[in-house]
Amino acid sequence: MRRLVHYVIIFWIHLSLGLLFASPVSAQQDSIRFEHLGLEDGLSQSSVSTIIQDDKGFMWFATTGGLNRYDGREMTVYSSNLIEKEGLSDKHVTDICKDPEGNFWITTVNGVTYFNLRTETFSRYFSEDGSNSITHNTAYGVQCDEDGTIWIATNGGLNKLQDRQKGHFKGYYIPEGDSNFRTVYRDSKGVLWVGSFGNGLFYLDAKEQKLVELDLSALSDEVVTSIYEDKNEVLWVGTENGLYRIDKKREQAKAYRNASGDPTSLSDNTVNVIYSDSRSNLWIGTENGLNLYNSKTDDFRRFTSDPTNPNSIKSNRIYSIYEDQHNTLWIGSWSNGIDKFSYHQKGFEHYTHEPNKENTLSDDNIWDFVEDKDKNIWIGTDNGLNRFNPQTGEFLSFFHDPKNQNSLSSNRIFNLAKDQSGNIWMATIKGLNKFNHDTQEFKRYMVDEGTTNSISYPSLWGVDIAADGRVWVTTSGRGVDVLDPETDQFVHYKSDPTDPNSLLDSFTTEVYVDSKDQIWIGTRKGLNLYRPQTDDFKSFASDSTIPKGSSVMDIHEDSKGRLWIGTSVGVFILDSDTHELLNYYNRDDGLPDDIIWVITNDHEGHIYLGTTMGLAVWHPETEAFDIFNKRDGLQANEFNAGAAFTSAVGQVYVGGINGFNKIVPSDLKGNPHAPPVVLTDLQLFNESVPVQGDFKSDNGKKTILQKTITYTDALTLSYADNVISFEFAALNFTIPEKNKYAYKLEGFDEDWNYVGNRNFVTYTELAPGEYTFRVKASNNDGIWNNRGTSLSLIITPPFWQTTWFYLFATVFVIGVIFTGYRMKVRRYKEYSERLEKEVADRTSELNHRNEELKNALEELEKARDEVVEKAHKAGMADLATGILHNVGNILNSVNTSAALIEDTMKHSKLQGLLQANTILRENVDDIEGFVTNNPKGKKLMQYYLRLEDPLKKEQQKVIKQSKRLTEKIELINEAIAAQQSYAGASMYADHISLGEMIEDALTLQAGSIDRHGLTVDKELDSVDPIIAQHSKLMHVLVNLIKNAKEAMAGNRPDDKVIKIRSWEDNDRVFLSISDNGSGIKEENLKKVFNHGFTTKKSGHGFGLHSCANYMKEMGGDIEVESNGKGKGATFTLIFAKAKDSNEEE
Repeated sequence: MRRLVHYVIIFWIHLSLGLLFASPVSAQQDSIRFEHLGLEDGLSQSSVSTIIQDDKGFMWFATTGGLNRYDGREMTVYSSNLIEKEGLSDKHVTDICKDPEGNFWITTVNGVTYFNLRTETFSRYFSEDGSNSITHNTAYGVQCDEDGTIWIATNGGLNKLQDRQKGHFKGYYIPEGDSNFRTVYRDSKGVLWVGSFGNGLFYLDAKEQKLVELDLSALSDEVVTSIYEDKNEVLWVGTENGLYRIDKKREQAKAYRNASGDPTSLSDNTVNVIYSDSRSNLWIGTENGLNLYNSKTDDFRRFTSDPTNPNSIKSNRIYSIYEDQHNTLWIGSWSNGIDKFSYHQKGFEHYTHEPNKENTLSDDNIWDFVEDKDKNIWIGTDNGLNRFNPQTGEFLSFFHDPKNQNSLSSNRIFNLAKDQSGNIWMATIKGLNKFNHDTQEFKRYMVDEGTTNSISYPSLWGVDIAADGRVWVTTSGRGVDVLDPETDQFVHYKSDPTDPNSLLDSFTTEVYVDSKDQIWIGTRKGLNLYRPQTDDFKSFASDSTIPKGSSVMDIHEDSKGRLWIGTSVGVFILDSDTHELLNYYNRDDGLPDDIIWVITNDHEGHIYLGTTMGLAVWHPETEAFDIFNKRDGLQANEFNAGAAFTSAVGQVYVGGINGFNKIVPSDLKGNPHAPPVVLTDLQLFNESVPVQGDFKSDNGKKTILQKTITYTDALTLSYADNVISFEFAALNFTIPEKNKYAYKLEGFDEDWNYVGNRNFVTYTELAPGEYTFRVKASNNDGIWNNRGTSLSLIITPPFWQTTWFYLFATVFVIGVIFTGYRMKVRRYKEYSERLEKEVADRTSELNHRNEELKNALEELEKARDEVVEKAHKAGMADLATGILHNVGNILNSVNTSAALIEDTMKHSKLQGLLQANTILRENVDDIEGFVTNNPKGKKLMQYYLRLEDPLKKEQQKVIKQSKRLTEKIELINEAIAAQQSYAGASMYADHISLGEMIEDALTLQAGSIDRHGLTVDKELDSVDPIIAQHSKLMHVLVNLIKNAKEAMAGNRPDDKVIKIRSWEDNDRVFLSISDNGSGIKEENLKKVFNHGFTTKKSGHGFGLHSCANYMKEMGGDIEVESNGKGKGATFTLIFAKAKDSNEEE
């Protein structure tokens, strides 16, 4: 609607245009749309000598500035390094061929290079005197045979590779003359052809193993630049003096040269390249244009650079041509990059105004179409009326002529309609016009201030013809005018806010007469239907139909009788009989935008909807949309209101701000090729991993890739390599920005991640184990390669989690147990002999301790009495009571332990041991016989064995209670000291500067923060000191910073920010630590401080639990906030303020 208002404002500017009445115009330019790649797309240099595609699907471009690999998004450049003697033998590449193993042989102006694509390693070959090297360093052509034989054409002879490892070649020469060769080619019969510089065409005699000149006088002195055999086994030879068609059997040649004034002749005599595509089209690149040979007419169609046409080739100097496996034709030029077009490009034939040509469309701003009874298409524009003949492609333009009353009243024509007599009606910015088909003249209907029967307003937007012949016209502010052609009188309908049966708004945008002769009016505020019985209007402006206030842009009835209403908030579908709402579509349903400017349908029932973001085509069988934009060949992504139409033969016309498109619906077929999917890069910690080179990380140097990631099937990484990124590409070059991707890491991801055209993913903190990374992709038309590509990934564990470590630990433990068992048996006798003495000594010791304890108790009781007496005397009853209370509790525990020791001694097994030892001493002289033969001796040994465990338990119990007695005594001392401390002063607490603590914590983490690329944003207010313990607070701060770092591991390197803020109120000090990382699910917010709870795959849930405990111990608190997964998290610490000395007093 803004566009309509805009045109009203600038109406007066265009009234002054007065142009010729009519002028003949020719057909539009060729429909092939070329797209361009240049330096701005990453090409290393703009002169492209040869183009090739490898087995994976990458495109390779050889230039004078290096070799370029293209994946549809990025260029990877390979050049030469003369200092390091690495890479290409020279960056000026002249030709490439692919051997049976898929590797490249590359000729340059300084040597030959073998390029292993799997390892990205180069072998370079140079000419050396007195050796079997290549015969000359300047090499122009290379041929890779199916059997692996390599032929190289140089300035000093033809070379055949004999030993790649040793760099041995065999040379072939012309018997007479210079052996200066430019190209080499193997035909379908196995004949090897060689083109020379000034000596004609040669072939290799297989038996004689020598070069023989083809006996053609026409070629004898020619510079042969290219050789190619077409599908019919015809040999074509390009020279600097024309193109030759060779009859190999008869040794005859037909020459094709440029003929001045003949546009069907070869565009230039210097032929640089010849190529036949998969459709048997023969393409010839010359120094002045691209040529397509027509075998039926034996002539050529030219494609040349046109600066006014963005879809033409950019340069006329064509040096290389190649068709990829998905039918995109690539054209390399000299000094102007690459042009390409796809045989799967959509059939959007584009017509525009060409300022520098007489024969052109009158203007690019297109408003409407209508078809006359002669099948011509009439087109209304911002600058004139055009009649277009689709058969001949010719235009005839009509303009306003101020000297001719029978010309158009204005050049700005917004809407067109055809009446039953074949006359064309035009709504213009200056009145209504009728073009009489018979007289070929215009009649004007203008505003006449002297009568109410004229048109009410000059600025008109819509026109249509009712069944009764009356002409309905919409205006930009005065409602609707209706003309009776018999009387030339108008009646007027306006909006009346007090009348619900009037128009919704006087700014009327569209009028449409449907197949049932119902008249629909579109306004800025909704839709109206004219009711002839009552001569008023029904309104559609409610939630049940079309929302009130929705501007109507276009109205169209489809073949099913459904009315499609294009509005500012989507498209509404009404039943033309019941007027009920059938359906509604907007952006949420797949439309590219909510504003619907144009609507039409083809003969197959597809609905075409033009928006401000492209063209949507609705399929009735699926109710889904195909979306097309300028990259598909549309005139633009934006359309003008009502500029859509379908002709009687089924061709669809859509217009907008950059001309119009003629569409043959059958040509909108999709690209059927599912794209190859490849991995293009592996990164660890956001750094690309080199091939066969050391990767430096915190874990040291190591070689990870033996082959490029594209050719790698399995990968093993350490648990410490915990930030892993993959980049991938779909090698479909037909609008590659429309390729879409999905990935999945089996063993980690439960489902596929569909990520649109994003072609990278990062994983962090993967647990040790086995995974499979999978990627699949679709082409520009949504055809998926569901098999995609995959990579087996193993994350090795730390050594303490490995099987060998577990095995070693198990063997070690078994060994310890076995050794211990043997030692236990050996010491049995010694133990028996020592046992009696040890028990006696222990008993004596325990008796001694009991005596000491009794004495200690007596002394404590005495001390207690003294303390009470002194406390009363000193007025310290409260202190004494506290001490006595604590000491009394501890004394109760002392009494308990003493009683347990006494009971243990009364019921000890020591008495039984003494009796057993007495029997043993009685038989000491024959102890071996006594133990072996005497039943008492056998029982005595069994008794000893049974006695071991009870004695050990008694010993442990006594030792335990003894330790407890010692501890209780120490507690008594502490209780007294503590009580004294409390009586004299409060417990000591650190007064800590929060700002200094934050700086210390960040200093501790500085290395990790830099390594992971974190940005720290501090907003620290000046706050009072806090009460806290230094070590516990440092633990909390470091833990929260570390957690924030780990939560952001999956973010982009430039999107990892930790924000630290501090503030205070009257009693408390606050500190928050925020991140923009993975966030916390709502259901986990109350669990994060629980012991053992964690969301990490390898976490233990101790960190935040300990933080919460420490904060409570220091008299503070900790809180957490998060808006959910992927939204980051904020942890807030709350401290009590430290009171100053005055407040304490």
